[in-house]
Parts: sequence; structure tokens; C-alpha cells
Amino acid sequence: MSNIKGFYEYLPAGYTPGSGKKYPLIIFFHGNGELASYGSPLSAVLRNGLPRVINDGKFPTTFTVNNQTFSFIVISPQFNTWPGSGDVTLFKNYLLTKYDIDPSRIYITGLSMGGGLTWGTLCEDKTKAKAFAAAAVVCGMYPPTTAYAAVVASNNTPVWAFHNDADPTVPSDYSKNWVKYINATVPAPNPLAKLSIYSVASHDAWTRAYDPATKEDGKNMYEWMLQYTQGGTVPTTPPPVTGGKRIVVPMSNTANGRAEIYYPDAMKTFNVNPGDTLCIPAGEYEYLHLGNLTGTAAKPIVIINCGGQVKLGVKNQGTAAVFNAPTCRFVEISGSGDKNYEFGFDLNGTNITGLKIFGLTLGMGASDFDVHNVYIHDGNILLQAKTLQTCAQPQYLEGNFVMKNVKLHHIKMPQLDR
Repeated sequence: MSNIKGFYEYLPAGYTPGSGKKYPLIIFFHGNGELASYGSPLSAVLRNGLPRVINDGKFPTTFTVNNQTFSFIVISPQFNTWPGSGDVTLFKNYLLTKYDIDPSRIYITGLSMGGGLTWGTLCEDKTKAKAFAAAAVVCGMYPPTTAYAAVVASNNTPVWAFHNDADPTVPSDYSKNWVKYINATVPAPNPLAKLSIYSVASHDAWTRAYDPATKEDGKNMYEWMLQYTQGGTVPTTPPPVTGGKRIVVPMSNTANGRAEIYYPDAMKTFNVNPGDTLCIPAGEYEYLHLGNLTGTAAKPIVIINCGGQVKLGVKNQGTAAVFNAPTCRFVEISGSGDKNYEFGFDLNGTNITGLKIFGLTLGMGASDFDVHNVYIHDGNILLQAKTLQTCAQPQYLEGNFVMKNVKLHHIKMPQLDR
């Protein structure tokens, strides 16, 4: 532990060493500006993030999750020089000998450099990373790769990433791509990585992220952590409304920075049955193409955003539709998967060259569908529900096919509001 100059401890009220009671532990990692090698005193650790919340007297003494009440031990070390994941493992092992810690509830979090340290701890050593029950990463300084993301996903480590969209110091693409790559891993992690992006042009995402009053899905960062235990079961995902299984749809292509979801026969590829739900993980993608899905009137197939907002048409190199669902029947496209977003699907109809293309298309025999909570903008034809008649496909000629039972509601298209 030669790289640690000292640390602050926060202990629960009534903490008595050796009493037999075990407590959940949060280890907080500071940013680059608080390194001791820069001449920063130990008190510099109290400037930002969780230590500041504690120092300002704003950290709740207890948290109640799933009808259980918890009090945290919080330890905030100061590093001498830029730390590595090995420093974290050594320090965690030391803390286990010093405090009455529940080893199944050890959580790590950090901001900027400390956020990067958190990512590194989760991905650089798969076995050692399993010691941590969950992690919160705030504007983490660690470039993501699909290989490292696969390590996090394979451990099913719950992760919540926070970032300001226009961060001038650490690109928000770091957090966006970490979450995107983790959730695109096959098989997908359980739970999916979570992402919160704030529309702010500064590096400081930590004031909001660590504030106990900041909640998503009814939980702040600390309550979210307490849902999870190391090696334990994750919270049960509510079954889809239709009663079928939940299928997480990964990206089909991530080579050379691409972010494509293209499955022309999704029914066969994912072994979809009527009543199943196709979950599109929150993140940014070029386009989404799911074809040949067939549910029933009683059990439609649901395509829904999961874990936040799904943005389509981001750096899109294609010239077709941003969201295409051809030959789909008895399908619901729902952008209501996260209550924090009124429009869970955001479709940008302008591609990377500036060409305005289609937003959402439902054709080639599509019928019996329900589309809602979708935002479509900056395109040529924003929404097209139409099957073209061609001699090459006589089954769609007049008299052979009728598109029916079409429900389009709660769809925002600004170009039509003028």
C-alpha cells in the first residue's frame, strides 16, 4: 500500500468493532487533482464527490432497500501517484482486516481519474474484479475496449456510469461506449450496465451524481448499490407485459467503430416466440433493423428500450431507415422502457454525410403494429408505414395484402409541429 498516503473513514453511528455486525463498504477514488505527488494535502480528498457529501453532513445515516436497512462504512484514500487496479486490491484486502465489513457488499466508485481506476479494477483482472458487488463510475478517465467490456459483462458486475454530455476534459463517449460495449456482449450481462448523461458543458458530473437526492427509477446511487451482493442474485427483472421471455439484442457489428443492429430474420436469430420482449440496451447506434417478427393478437412481440434512452442515427453511415421493421406483424414498438424518458427511442434522420433519410419504416408486409413513445426528427420521411407493390412480390399486390390494425400514438415529430 505504498501508493496510499492516508485515507478518510466514515463509520456508521454505533459502530463497535468486534460486535459481530457486518456493514457494507464503499471505497471512493478521487480525481487527478487530489494526488499527493502534486502537493495536495490529505484534506484535498474532501473537495469533491462522496467525501464532500459526507463532510457537508448530507450523507444519510441509513438507507432502506428491499425492506432492509443499511449503514455504510465509507473509506476515501489519497493516492501518491496515479493508481492502478493492484492498489485497489491491496487496499481492499487491508480494509477487510481492519473493519467489520460484509464481504458480499463491497462497492467501488470514483470520479475522473478515480472513475478510470474503477473501470480498470473491473476489467483488468477478471478474478479479482469478482470481489466487488457493484460499481458507480463518474466521468471515468479510461478509454473503453470491447475486450475489457466483455470482462465486466462476463462477471455480471452491475455498473452505473455518469457523465456530462459536453465534458471538455474526459469525452462522454468513454462512458457511452463502455456501457454500449458491455451491453452488446453476448451473452448480455445481468443486469445491463446503466448510463446517465447530463446536458452540461463541464467536467463536474460528480456533484449531481453523488447527491443522495439524485434518483433514477426511485433510487439514488447508494440505494442502487445495495440492490446487489457479490456472488448473489441480481434483482429480478419484471416479466414483459406479454408474459414471454426477455431477450437482450446485442449489436451485430462493432468493427471499426461501427454501432449497427441488423437482424433481417430476428425471429430465427433470437428464437423469438409470440409474447417475447426484445430489449434494446440504452446507448447510441447507427441504426436498428429487426425483420420478420411475428407475434399474435393476444401475444404481440414487444421491442422496447431498456436501461435508459436508445438513440438511433448517431454517426450513421447508412442511407436507409434509421429504424426498420420489415415483414413484422403483431409487434409493439415501445419507447416507454425507462420512466425517466418520455421518448425512449430517439431517431435522428440525418446521416453522417448530412443526407436526410428515413426515420422509422414499417413495410414489406408489416401489419398489426402499435408504435408509441418515439421521437423522430431531422429526416426526410420521418415515418412510413407502407408496403410497396411489386411484381417480384405478388403476395403484396392489391387484393392479396392489406395493412391493418395500425396504431401510431405518442410520437413526437417536430417538423410536423410548425
